[in-house]
Amino acid sequence: TSEVKQSLLEWHDFTLIDAMGSTEGSMGTQVTTRGNVGETAKFAMGPNTKVFTEDGREVVPGSGEAGMVAAGGTGENTHLLKALLEQASDLISLYPLRDPVAIDELWEQPEGSAVEVSVGGKLQPEVNPALKVKGTLWRKQKTRPFGKVMALDLGAVKLVLTEGYALPLKPAFYEDLGWSVKQADIVITKTFYHFRLHYLTRSPKTLYVKTKGITDFDAVLAQDLPYPAYPKDDITDWRAIDAHKRQVKVPEHQNQHPLLPPHTAERNQKREHQRMQPRNTSPKKHWLWLLFGLATVAHVAYHQENSLTFWKRKKGKKSRP
Repeated sequence: TSEVKQSLLEWHDFTLIDAMGSTEGSMGTQVTTRGNVGETAKFAMGPNTKVFTEDGREVVPGSGEAGMVAAGGTGENTHLLKALLEQASDLISLYPLRDPVAIDELWEQPEGSAVEVSVGGKLQPEVNPALKVKGTLWRKQKTRPFGKVMALDLGAVKLVLTEGYALPLKPAFYEDLGWSVKQADIVITKTFYHFRLHYLTRSPKTLYVKTKGITDFDAVLAQDLPYPAYPKDDITDWRAIDAHKRQVKVPEHQNQHPLLPPHTAERNQKREHQRMQPRNTSPKKHWLWLLFGLATVAHVAYHQENSLTFWKRKKGKKSRP
C-alpha cells in the first residue's frame, strides 16, 4: 500500500517498483520514490500491452469493458524456424510466425503458386534476424483474431504467417488451414503451459525449447551489476552482499563469507544443461486426467438429476388436492 511505501521511504531513500505480469511478459509498472508516491495498486500500462475481447476485438483503454490482457514478445522468432529447416527435414513441423509485411507482399499471389519471401527481422531485428524461405502458397484467409493469415508449405516445415500476433493456443489455429496437428511430428505452440488443455489428446510429449527473445529470462545474465546476484552468481549467504549494499557492518557471528567471485562459464554450462533436459509427459497421465474429469462430470450430473427429480416429486405432492 502507499502507506507502507511512505514508511519505507522515511527510513531510506529507496526506489520502489511494483510490477504486474505473467509468463508472457510485463503488463504494467509503478515506480515510487520520495518525490513520487503513487496510489495503491495503480499501474501504468506497458507499451507492449493490449486488452482484447474473446472475439479478437481490441478494448479501448478507459472504456470500462472487460477483456483478456495480451503482453509478451513480438511473435517473429526465426531461430527455431531456421533450426527446423536445416536439421529436421525428415519431420513434419507446424510453425507460427508474425510478419504482416511478408503477408502484404504475397497476398495477391494465387493459392498453389511458388513463392519466395524474407520473414522475420522487422519488429525486433536485433534479436530475430530475417530468414529467406521458399515454398508453395498453401492457403490464405482473413480471420478476426489474427487478421490476415497465410500458410506456406516449405516442405517438411508448414509455416503459418499472421498479420496480428501468432498464438496457436488451440489446434484449430493449424487445422483451420487444412493441416492436422495429430499427424505432425512437431507442433510449435509458443506458450509456456496454456496450450496443455487444448492439446491434451494430441500431445504425447511436451518439450520446452529455449530461444532468444523479449521474454528470455537469461537476459539478466548480460546485465552489468555492481554486486553478485542469483542466478548470475552462486550465492551461499546474503548478509555480506546486503551489508555491502547498505554500507553497514555485519556481526562476525552472523556471517564469515566475503563477497562472492563472479560466476564461471563451467557453472553456467552445467546449469544450462539441466534446464534444457526434456520433460517427458506420458500419454497415460493425459488419459488418467481425462477419465478423472469425465467421472467428475458424470458424478455431478447424476446427483443434479436426482435432486431435480426429488424436488419435482415433492412439488407434485404438495399441489395435489
